[in-house]
Amino acid sequence: MKAIAIGILVVSFGTTARATVTKADFGKAPDGHTVEVYTLTSGQIEARVITYGAKLINVRAPDRNGRVA
Repeated sequence: MKAIAIGILVVSFGTTARATVTKADFGKAPDGHTVEVYTLTSGQIEARVITYGAKLINVRAPDRNGRVA
């Protein structure tokens, strides 16, 4: 399930830049399970998703003037 969600996000970036996915520990869930964060990057676009409810926690993308916001 995680791989499908990550794949959809990478494809939806719609750029020709090489996409990367990194994984890191984010914290602990109330039940003690480790929560991980996946960072998906393609060119100037970056999205961060945690495994606790598959929540999108951060998006960085250029605005119409090309500045990353």
